[in-house]
Amino acid sequence: MKRIIKFLKEKLRPFNDQYWYKLLRGTYKELTQIEIGMLPSYIAYFLLFAFVPTVSIVVQIISLFMFNIEELMAQVETYMPEYVQTVIKTIIVGSKGQDGRLFTFFNIFLYYLASRGYYAIYNSYAIIYHIECKINPIKDRLLALINTIVITVVLLGVLSLYIFGDYLFTYVLVDLFNISEYHILFDLLTLVLSIIGVIIIVLIVMKSMPNKKQSFKEIYPGAIFTTLGWLIASYLFKVYVDGYANYQNYYGTFTTVIIFLTWLFMISQIAVIGMIMNHVRENLSMNDPEYSAHNTNGYIERSECS
Repeated sequence: MKRIIKFLKEKLRPFNDQYWYKLLRGTYKELTQIEIGMLPSYIAYFLLFAFVPTVSIVVQIISLFMFNIEELMAQVETYMPEYVQTVIKTIIVGSKGQDGRLFTFFNIFLYYLASRGYYAIYNSYAIIYHIECKINPIKDRLLALINTIVITVVLLGVLSLYIFGDYLFTYVLVDLFNISEYHILFDLLTLVLSIIGVIIIVLIVMKSMPNKKQSFKEIYPGAIFTTLGWLIASYLFKVYVDGYANYQNYYGTFTTVIIFLTWLFMISQIAVIGMIMNHVRENLSMNDPEYSAHNTNGYIERSECS
């Protein structure tokens, strides 16, 4: 292994002064830190708590406007592995009967649980950016709750593109304008708008981090990387799990749980890499010697609260 690393260093030496090389090297150096390595598991743990209530609330809201949500299940089948589909479909079916009762104490409690996922990302952001701040539990939890609601609204908009997309195409473009040959372009437009919607969600999360003021220009590269990483990794993971892996022989009845947790960990790892990339870019833009190609010290100076 040491010989391989030495060989790669020699081959990459001509790129020492290249921006992309410094970015990759700086990102790798931060990923090797112990506290950073624990963050994906930390985020995945709280995403597990946040996932069920978030999907449940979204399905309840969708159920207010339509009686059939099979279109939503169809989209789940397209992008998620079979075992992850099982988890999500179970939540969807269990939530369909709760429509019309959104503002119950139970749903408010669900929103609180969902906000724990945002709160975990907030804490991870503070660790990555090495921000030492006094924590205000009430203010931080309230901010997490508000941002969770905002993210839910944007997520509803993204899902609406898929759920009502075919209706829009059929009743507007086909029936009114007699245009039926552009279905592929319409599907492509829907996909692009959906990706933009997910990028907006990631931008909201990164932009709203307390104690760290950043412009959209500073955070959009990490947001785009995170979004595309989620889509590509989820699709490849689906292909691998459905077509090649045979986890049923190893885990039996626990297969669904294992696959679902693996998927959550994978998207959490991608989110951490996206946040780290933004941090490294920020330091590179300030000509921080920490990220020069010849510096082997992994320590990063701590930032002050904004």
